[in-house]
Amino acid sequence: MKNTGLSIISAALLLAFGGSVVHAEPVGRVLVAVGDTSALRNGAVVKLTRGAEVQTGDTLRVGEASNMQVRFTDEGITALRSNSEFRIDDYKFEEKTNIGKSFFSLVKGGMRAITGLIGRYNRDNYAVKAATATIGIRGTHFVLAQCAGDCFNKDGSKAEDGLFGGVTDGRIAVTNQAGEKEFGKNEFFHVPSANALPKPLLAPPSFLRDQLEGQAKSKEGKPPAGTVAAAEGGATAAAAAPPPAPADTQPVLQLTEYIPAQQDPVQTNLGVAAGSYSYLFNLALANAGIYSFDVSSSPHSFSEAFVEQGVLTILDPTKLAQEQDAFFAQLVTSQTPALTFLTNAFSVSGTSDYYAYDQFGNPIGAPAGTVNFSWAKTAATNTGSNALAGNLSWGRHTETEQATIVSGLDMGITFGDTRHEHWATGDLVDFAALPTTGTYSYAWVGGTNPTDQNGNVGTMTNGGTVGVAFNSTGAQVSLTGATWDMPSYNSYSLSFSNVQVSLAQTAAYATTTAGWTDTGTRTYMSPIVTTAICTGEGCGTSTTVSARISGMLFGANAEGLAAGIATQPTGGGAGEYTASVQAYKR
Repeated sequence: MKNTGLSIISAALLLAFGGSVVHAEPVGRVLVAVGDTSALRNGAVVKLTRGAEVQTGDTLRVGEASNMQVRFTDEGITALRSNSEFRIDDYKFEEKTNIGKSFFSLVKGGMRAITGLIGRYNRDNYAVKAATATIGIRGTHFVLAQCAGDCFNKDGSKAEDGLFGGVTDGRIAVTNQAGEKEFGKNEFFHVPSANALPKPLLAPPSFLRDQLEGQAKSKEGKPPAGTVAAAEGGATAAAAAPPPAPADTQPVLQLTEYIPAQQDPVQTNLGVAAGSYSYLFNLALANAGIYSFDVSSSPHSFSEAFVEQGVLTILDPTKLAQEQDAFFAQLVTSQTPALTFLTNAFSVSGTSDYYAYDQFGNPIGAPAGTVNFSWAKTAATNTGSNALAGNLSWGRHTETEQATIVSGLDMGITFGDTRHEHWATGDLVDFAALPTTGTYSYAWVGGTNPTDQNGNVGTMTNGGTVGVAFNSTGAQVSLTGATWDMPSYNSYSLSFSNVQVSLAQTAAYATTTAGWTDTGTRTYMSPIVTTAICTGEGCGTSTTVSARISGMLFGANAEGLAAGIATQPTGGGAGEYTASVQAYKR
């Protein structure tokens, strides 16, 4: 199963809902705020805590013994170390088109960044300016440190001034008055001045690491509090191992995600054979849900729908370099109907290698350490089915995942998430036989009751009616009369008319590792992003919320349709999030 990320049936990287409910549009939110973290905004200093909004024009400030991480609306992440200033010069992102721009300035200190959708689709519209050079991207994951008399060697002497940087994955272009030079994965550099070309380094200086250095050093007393230490003898010395973060500090979201590399015994019992063995998998799914990470005060809602078909071949069950829960789901659904996996309770745990992980779902380099993990899925509730609607079945469940890194660079970091997921599955549609003209009406036959971010269950009072008008590029889809109530006393209604969607098949993919190969195709209907109406005291000052609807046809003759429906406050942040899946029959 391709790029399933941290969820069994949904991608980890999901688009944030855009919009604005205050005077200035938020462009991101604080994931982690440790110590002295603030923003200079319109001449005033604003304290930043976890979940706080950041805006274009803000200068983010991180004091001594402090750290901050920000997630932008295009899902990019920037981590700032102690004694840093980072200005958001010009940022804008349009979710529907993935078009945007993100221009920043590293005024002082150090940062690490994983670029988001702007960097993926609009590389020329992403740049970070520093005193001696401007960084443009040809990839996704890099780190910078601007030294101006505040970077120190281990012996207390000052490291050379200028911009230091390195690339974890992809490529970056470093440009100044002397010209431009590109650096690739595992390459490091120093730019001493705006008139000097970047100099390659044999090894990274230790201050390019993004540990909680300030807090650790403030307790150790050396070097001086608030400084960052360069490797012994300057930037060409091998980087020393960073000190572990103190036990009483707030956990920091590290810019890596783990990918277990060994098989859990539960999976072995499910039929993983030693040596080469192949499994066919066919999965048609519509789903929606809400997840919350340990490090974020704000939940995220999502929906997606797809048909995936392929072959999974096990080469060595001890070297399965794939997300544990995602691989587990694929393995089960390759041997049994998807409904077996979705309706039953499962859990896996163990100790595995973990890897850096890019936004395309691929491991980066060698294992970065080992992690103790546990993952569990509850048995489905709120289940139902309709044989005449493409043999659709539906339900909802909760997933929990926890992991602690026990060796390697990030040792001691604990992270996890909780997901409330809704799903529908059924017989595969014959895409080749779909009409290119004609309008069809689908009546509501059931679905799951909506849940909020805390797992509270509401009531789906009416799923409405879906209209599908097929055309040469896909179909125009309409929905009228969908309504639901939540325990918060908020009520929601959703209708839209003639929204064009495409039916697209991704290019055939093939992934090969030492443990397995995965080949197949994925076909999906493009999601619909619109607004729903919220009425009730909990809706706040806005009567509209962001809504994302992901639908899929089911049955050989498209006699069934299921849609994942997810809502969240416009612009994200505080408020009620809802998710459900609804089923319809032609």
